[in-house]
Amino acid sequence: MACGRNTGLAQLLGLCPILAISTSMVNAVSLGLATILVMAMSNLAVSALRNFIPYEIRIPVFVLIIAALVTVVDLAFNAFLHDLYLVLGIFIPLIVTNCIVLARVEAYAAKNDPLTSTVDGIMMGLGLVWVLALLGGIRELLGAGTLFSGIEMIIPGLSAWNVFGDDYPGFLIAILPPGAFFALGCLIAAFNAINANLAARARRRPPPPRRLRSRRPPSPQPRAEPMASMKREAIREFFRRLHDANPNPQTELEYASPYQLLVAVVLSAQATDRSVNIATRKLFADAPTPEAMVSLGEEGIAEHIKTIGLFRNKAKNTLALSRLLLERHGGEVPAEREALEALPGVGRKTANVVLNTVFRQPVMAVDTHIFRLSNRTGLAPRQGRGGGGEGADAARAQGLPARRPPLADPARALRVHRAQPEVWPVQRTRPVPVPRQDRLIRSRSMVERPTLEPTCSTPAVTRSAASSSRPGASIARAKC
Repeated sequence: MACGRNTGLAQLLGLCPILAISTSMVNAVSLGLATILVMAMSNLAVSALRNFIPYEIRIPVFVLIIAALVTVVDLAFNAFLHDLYLVLGIFIPLIVTNCIVLARVEAYAAKNDPLTSTVDGIMMGLGLVWVLALLGGIRELLGAGTLFSGIEMIIPGLSAWNVFGDDYPGFLIAILPPGAFFALGCLIAAFNAINANLAARARRRPPPPRRLRSRRPPSPQPRAEPMASMKREAIREFFRRLHDANPNPQTELEYASPYQLLVAVVLSAQATDRSVNIATRKLFADAPTPEAMVSLGEEGIAEHIKTIGLFRNKAKNTLALSRLLLERHGGEVPAEREALEALPGVGRKTANVVLNTVFRQPVMAVDTHIFRLSNRTGLAPRQGRGGGGEGADAARAQGLPARRPPLADPARALRVHRAQPEVWPVQRTRPVPVPRQDRLIRSRSMVERPTLEPTCSTPAVTRSAASSSRPGASIARAKC
């Protein structure tokens, strides 16, 4: 409900002027109209200046704007409604501290355009006015038996309406401060009861009938066809343009030796090159060699790289690979892939970066970006072409391995994958059903690592209960 957000009965804001000035309807409505003027003008001013007010000092600026506008309204009442100004007294300047005005400025005007903010100020002020008018009318009627007492201060020639006549003795407590609390409490109770009754009726009301929608089959969405593989001439032109744009590509990591590059690449996992450079500048200044890195210790390394994600695990790997370089390679970075991947924290991608950047080997660190660009541009050969074609030939001419098509035989696919360590990333395809015997071959506890010599035929599967502690356990044996 819209009245569920009423400032006086629902939010209970601005209770001081509501209780103090509601002794008569004229006084209450006059203060409410003054509050409407201040709310509308303050919302308009704050909304127009919202992009120029710093967020940190917004509250003092809002209070300053409200105080200036309240001063304007106070001077206007003093000039044109002097008698009413004397009756209202201090409560006009106290509009500055009225939490209704500041709350709407902060919650709405500071986030919306001037027009809607002005309308919001007027409507919220009207909600306060009718509460003030109702409360002031009840107290004046019960306390003095009249309505609109003091109307001659606003419109000369009019007088109060004596509802109960001159013989009405009056109810003094209604005009006193305790009467304001009693009357406001009764209004809030009635307001809550009406809202509860309306909510209960809404729950009992049957829901509207649902409209039957015609079940039309969804229109098929056009599928984007993958780009065809590049021809040999297109691939050469592709690399020629890349060379012209960047003839001498370099890594963004800062290093002064192969060892420092290796450490920097290890630290760059799940981190940006810029953050790694910030951390390694001080780290390499204190520990430029494996010997100095070992002397620095795990805690010292972690202290230098604590701004990088996963810094504790990376510090442990950096210390361990530095020790292995000293023990196995005399402190030098090896130029063999197997030796690099044997170091802690060094995987295939890290090894490729070091081998290509330092030792100029024709390898490529394939990450997500390389994989997507290669397939989007058609640089990578498409599946289903047998690993051949002009795209594969051009890739071999550039020193890059050609991607092979997926194999239906899982055992043969495993052998081919291990025989070809440099394989382009394969696109996702539908899973191929794997026979039971092939699933047994894949078990790590049942087969040895397949060799590269295709000297045996397809392994035959036998069952033996004696070779396992569990009855019915299966093992795979190759028969040549």
